[in-house]
Amino acid sequence: MAFEDYRLNAQVRAMLVRKNVDLSKLEHGVTNQVIYIRGSLRPYFSRVAEDLTESKMNEVQLVTKLERLLRGLSGVKDVVFHLDRVEKVGWRWRSK
Repeated sequence: MAFEDYRLNAQVRAMLVRKNVDLSKLEHGVTNQVIYIRGSLRPYFSRVAEDLTESKMNEVQLVTKLERLLRGLSGVKDVVFHLDRVEKVGWRWRSK
């Protein structure tokens, strides 16, 4: 892993923490300046939410915002998501 990948990986982790993302079921890494995020993307508060519709809506909003922010980092070539409960159809994110 190149130095640039280590730097980007640290920036990705910091951004996920700042956005209150539950990292317990999420993996992230950087290879050749491409960010990979895999697993279940949930904000901390959705773990206690009883309404699944509300938490899924929050996931869609969260992944939309994260994608925009991650693509804006200096040196990022691409961002690849493999998420359990949301998917990208065309240019929009939606719940599975």
